[in-house]
Amino acid sequence: CTNGAEESTLRLVAVATSERSELTRLKQSATALGWTVNVLGLGDKWEGLGSKITYLTEYLTHVPCNDLVLFLDAYDVMLLSTAAEIRERFESFKRPIVIGAELGCAPDESMQVLYPKPKR
Repeated sequence: CTNGAEESTLRLVAVATSERSELTRLKQSATALGWTVNVLGLGDKWEGLGSKITYLTEYLTHVPCNDLVLFLDAYDVMLLSTAAEIRERFESFKRPIVIGAELGCAPDESMQVLYPKPKR
């Protein structure tokens, strides 16, 4: 991260290597709520899930340290909350990092044995 202004910005970031209808829906839902989605990797060759981390790591080197980053899946997310609502929810956790995950293990359910059962 870089030093930045005192006021933090909430940034939406997703990795997508191709422009698909799902990405269009994400962008449309963001626009309707006054957001802009920063799409990383568009037009690049997909190299696997690890490339999401690579793109995000590079992106974060240019983001002010006090900004909040909401990292989304580009192809199965639509936004329903305003920036103010998301910021308030994030701050309620009182943690520097909050990670949301699905209970299912997709696409390979046999991998479930490698992970502990989630706490609700």
